[in-house]
Amino acid sequence: MKKNEEKLKEDFAKREEEIKKEMWIKALKVAEEKQQEEIKKRELETMDLKNRLGEAEKKQQESIKQELELRKKTRELEEKSKNQEIENARKLDEERKKMAEEIEKNQAKLMEEKLLIIQEDHRKKELEKDKQMDNLKKSLEEANRKAMQ
Repeated sequence: MKKNEEKLKEDFAKREEEIKKEMWIKALKVAEEKQQEEIKKRELETMDLKNRLGEAEKKQQESIKQELELRKKTRELEEKSKNQEIENARKLDEERKKMAEEIEKNQAKLMEEKLLIIQEDHRKKELEKDKQMDNLKKSLEEANRKAMQ
């Protein structure tokens, strides 16, 4: 009985040892599976983060490109605006010059017209004076002739 009991204890110890080994192996397998799952999960997260980073970099590059385009267009618009201002100033100066010349021409024309009117008036007055002189001469001659008679 003691032999049996010792044998049973031995068998039990062996069986317990085998069960422990099996449990240990199962635990290692489960831990390894969990570790593999965790690795896969982290790899997926890493890939996702890399993709996000790539997309973010793309968006950043696109934003930079758009900003550069916008700045370029803004500079072009400012340049066009300045050129337009210069052109407008030139046109305005040219118009002022033309208007000044036209005013001068009009003033010269008016002066000529006034001069012609004054000359005509002067000529008329002179003709009238000459006529009066002729009339006076005739009156004087007639008075002289009558005085002589």
